[in-house]
Amino acid sequence: MRRILVRYPILIILTLFVLFPLTAGDAYLGGTASTSVTALFSDSAFTFDDLSFTAASSFELESEGLSYWTTVEATEDGVSISLERLSLLLNLTDHLLLTIGRQGLLTGYGYGWNPSDLFSGAKDPTDPEGGRRGTDAAALLYDDWDSFTGKAIILLEADPTTEDISPSDISIGGEAGLLLPAVELKLTALADLPGTGEELALSAGAAAYADIAGIGIYGEINTDLDILAGCEYFFENGMSLTAEYLYHHDGLDLPGRQSFFTDLYTALLADPAYVPDYHPGYFAQHYLLASLAYSTYDPSLDLVAAALYSPDSSALMLTPSASLHTAWGLTITGSYVGLVSLQADQYSELGLYPFDHAVQVGCSYAY
Repeated sequence: MRRILVRYPILIILTLFVLFPLTAGDAYLGGTASTSVTALFSDSAFTFDDLSFTAASSFELESEGLSYWTTVEATEDGVSISLERLSLLLNLTDHLLLTIGRQGLLTGYGYGWNPSDLFSGAKDPTDPEGGRRGTDAAALLYDDWDSFTGKAIILLEADPTTEDISPSDISIGGEAGLLLPAVELKLTALADLPGTGEELALSAGAAAYADIAGIGIYGEINTDLDILAGCEYFFENGMSLTAEYLYHHDGLDLPGRQSFFTDLYTALLADPAYVPDYHPGYFAQHYLLASLAYSTYDPSLDLVAAALYSPDSSALMLTPSASLHTAWGLTITGSYVGLVSLQADQYSELGLYPFDHAVQVGCSYAY
């Protein structure tokens, strides 16, 4: 009998039965359901023995001031429910807005990475636009509707539905944005409240964006010395090109990567539930990302060709994809993931993957 994994069931049920009747009169109600099929194969030929299925549904509710989003995913291992967003927006004045609850706090200008974002979980550079669970916080935004925005944030690091809350689980942050004639600037700061016997932990970040001769040039940095430099360009035919470089200070050099595999790979094989601390785009110290996107409107088709490369670990990941959108709400998507180690004995994160190539074909229906 397969195990059923259900997270936050009481919170989700209460939200549906309490909030939905109060907002149904003026709410926009929408959702998506998707089913995908993934085939994994070796370098030489398809091996459909590794075929797997995933079914996922997403439920969203939007009304004046209320945002709710939950996902339900079914795999061969069971069913899981995740609460992605649940927040309430209050307009205090014409310039002050207060948002309370699980919300998106992503900031910065980077496509694959955002070193200046101190409030959200790490972005996946292989799927930068993928949805991520929001942050539990209270955020007070001031906007002068001209050139300045300021935000004060109280973050809750622990999950209030499953964990006890202590002072060390609370962080206080802030963000300031300044719009100048030729450049945009953002500054962020975060203070983790200390627990018993701990010291106050402070971090900060900065981001800048400038339009130079039609090319968007941007950069980000934080006090951990993670550095991002990037550019984007939009062609007249609708094609867009994004290129970025990331220096990840806490990434592993060659001796560190070798030690990781020799010391921890045995534990990883012994315990399949073990999740390493490093993911694509964060395992090594240097990364390059390039993404070329093109969209057509008749038919409605989105094409993306992306590549992620680490010069120090010689790991190359190719992720082209295509999505066809129909007029009746059906979207058909196909994508490919190719993992290539350009130099042996560099101990890249590609060694943590159970495959070298993967093809995913799926469809979703919006209603």
